[in-house]
Amino acid sequence: MRDDLPAGARRLTDALRKYVDAEAAFGASGSAAVEDGDSTPTASGTSLQPVLKASGGVDLPECWSAVERVRAEIDGEPDPALRAVKHSRLDSAALQLAEVALAQRFALHRQVVQDISHDVRSPLNSILLLADSLLKGPGPLSPLQRRQAGILYDASVSLVRLVNDIIDASRMDQRGEIPVERVPFSVPELLEDVRRLALPLAEHRAVELIMEAEGPPRRLGDRKLLCRVLVNLVSNGIEASGESGRVEVRLMASKDGDLRAEITDSGPDADVARLGEFLDASAEPYPRRQDGWTRGLGLAISGRLVRAADGAVRVDRLEDGRTRFRVDIPFRKA
Repeated sequence: MRDDLPAGARRLTDALRKYVDAEAAFGASGSAAVEDGDSTPTASGTSLQPVLKASGGVDLPECWSAVERVRAEIDGEPDPALRAVKHSRLDSAALQLAEVALAQRFALHRQVVQDISHDVRSPLNSILLLADSLLKGPGPLSPLQRRQAGILYDASVSLVRLVNDIIDASRMDQRGEIPVERVPFSVPELLEDVRRLALPLAEHRAVELIMEAEGPPRRLGDRKLLCRVLVNLVSNGIEASGESGRVEVRLMASKDGDLRAEITDSGPDADVARLGEFLDASAEPYPRRQDGWTRGLGLAISGRLVRAADGAVRVDRLEDGRTRFRVDIPFRKA
């Protein structure tokens, strides 16, 4: 057979061939593992590490070329029993190669997304500050100029939030489990942080922002995590309410003593069933593109953060038509 494979694929082919031959020699000896159909790559004690090491730096198409090269050689094996053992061992090795290759590709994609998002966030923040200074500056603006500056501000806010959501999503996907702190924090200070972060958008949209806190002033939990969730839900409420709308945030104790947060907005005609699907990321990690994911991504992240802290979040429509998000999270009295 003509050896036209690239150098990396040739190294991988040699490693696969040696591995399969060693496994086949063990299987052909009549081991119980092979008779029982066990295709575990290390049944004979042969290490798969040389194969995985040889796959480093080899792209996915070349990996498959190496696998198919060895498979073609196995097809020429005259002994049917030995041929079956070799195919079984090659299939197992190929599966692990695929898992490693996909993990490496996903890690690279995540890193690229994070790097690009970080690079984009800085100029977007500059544009946002510039638009804000134009709207609040001392110089007079014509109605057209004010409208254009408002459009620039709105677009910048949306893009900055989207970039932050993308960064958070990539970090969560990379870590798998989300770490949750259990440290004392001040509930009034948390509420003030949320107000400070959400107020510029509320003022720009002419949305009334009301915040109240009841119950114990100090709780034990992850303040940063809860702040991220509340800012996300409040910002969604501001956008949904529209001009001259109203968003209310109330922190209180639930019947069980947990911390409860209720975020209510005056946005009309909210599809609460769809919003609930965004919050519940159990079926899919994040919303699909056709779901309007610029908003859904933030809600999906909020849902994951709350569940990471062993909490629950739900959305419903009140009798007066308003939309309410309710977060129950086990941050007990400190």
